[in-house]
Amino acid sequence: MNAVTSSRTAPEGPPPVPFVLHPGRVAGEISGSPSKSYTHRALLRALLSQGGGELLQPLRSEDTLASARVAEVLGLSLDGPEDPASDRWRFHPGNPPGPATSRLLLDARESGTTLRLFSAASALSGASVQWQGAASLAVRPMDPLLDALELLGVQVERAAPGRSLPFHLRGPLRAGSVELPGGTSSQFLSALLFSLPVLAGESRIDVLGPQVSEPYVEATLHALASAGVQVAKEGTTYHVPGGQRYRAGTLPIPADASSAAYLFALAALTGGKVRVGPFPEGWPQADLELLNILRAAGAGVRREGEDYEVTAGGLPLGGFEADLDRSPDLAPLLGVLASFAGEPCELRGGTQLVHKESDRRAGTEALVASLGARLERVPTGWRIQGPPKARRLSLTDLTDHRMLLSACVAASALPEPSRLGPASAAAKSYPAFFEHARTLGLTIERTEGRGVPP
Repeated sequence: MNAVTSSRTAPEGPPPVPFVLHPGRVAGEISGSPSKSYTHRALLRALLSQGGGELLQPLRSEDTLASARVAEVLGLSLDGPEDPASDRWRFHPGNPPGPATSRLLLDARESGTTLRLFSAASALSGASVQWQGAASLAVRPMDPLLDALELLGVQVERAAPGRSLPFHLRGPLRAGSVELPGGTSSQFLSALLFSLPVLAGESRIDVLGPQVSEPYVEATLHALASAGVQVAKEGTTYHVPGGQRYRAGTLPIPADASSAAYLFALAALTGGKVRVGPFPEGWPQADLELLNILRAAGAGVRREGEDYEVTAGGLPLGGFEADLDRSPDLAPLLGVLASFAGEPCELRGGTQLVHKESDRRAGTEALVASLGARLERVPTGWRIQGPPKARRLSLTDLTDHRMLLSACVAASALPEPSRLGPASAAAKSYPAFFEHARTLGLTIERTEGRGVPP
């Protein structure tokens, strides 16, 4: 596509804390921010590969840099992540730690995906490893994965009761059969699906109960298949043959549907038109479901090549339904969209929202309340209806990136400028958001307050 701007160059730094976002209509084309989920998976695939290659157009964000640093400690030689302008991260096998290695310290920082996806891989060699991370990460669930690792031969020293970090692992991980609950996180399953294929024997994973965030498991299976790794799925059982080898080479990263969702929502709420890509066929992404939701709410959605274009259908939005168990990261944004709807919207599921970077169930309810829309808790989830009564927002403590970005979308369609922050929260997953928002026509002003790093 002929992009007006690209997140694949060094983005403009975010405004200081707090910032003022003015309402306005958005229009334009954006080369999408690279996928965070697929960048994590590509780094793990590179770590498990026998040969060298490169990640093509990876996302450089706080979360993916956490995965890159963990991969390097575990033996991957990686060139590129420290260069903000690099759109190619080259890798080749380094010197993986062995059983005689003194205890390694692995820091997931605030990245739950890093912590979970790389935990099983860190137990492959038999080295002694200790995991740590930010305080917000230390309260997110890890026990189902640690239970499974113990059953597969890993020695586990857990954190204090009520906390998940720090913990200590010593492998080696061994093939075998385990059960995993499906109701907390899909990342436990993905972690095992990545690491078990390289072991000497066949493994089996039985998922108990409905699997939340299933499209993320589909993304893992796609990443495995593209690396030549086979997994057989029968219902809720996964059969993993052992002795497999990961194919290296060039690992392309598609645009991120989770980040593009905010741009598509901006178009729907402000009377605009936004085109974002590329989204190649065959790359599962949970948050592409937003396009179906916007279509149901009255927006125009069409695919052009590998891009998607959203055109506003006018306010108020029509009513819609959404399954938060399949696309939990959309929850705050869907709460915003429902607040601008003239009919009731049904948002089902989402019990796992309390385990995210913040309690996003409480956060979404607070954001809807700030907008002055109606929210009712029902047995299946939420029933929300607008129109919003607020004329502006004043929310400067949104440290959760998805809460901040959702509030920015809401503010774009209110009558008066809103005061939001901290801007630095966007760097966790979407460092180029402010650059993209300005390019599409929004005015974001610096105000008083201390600056934040780019």
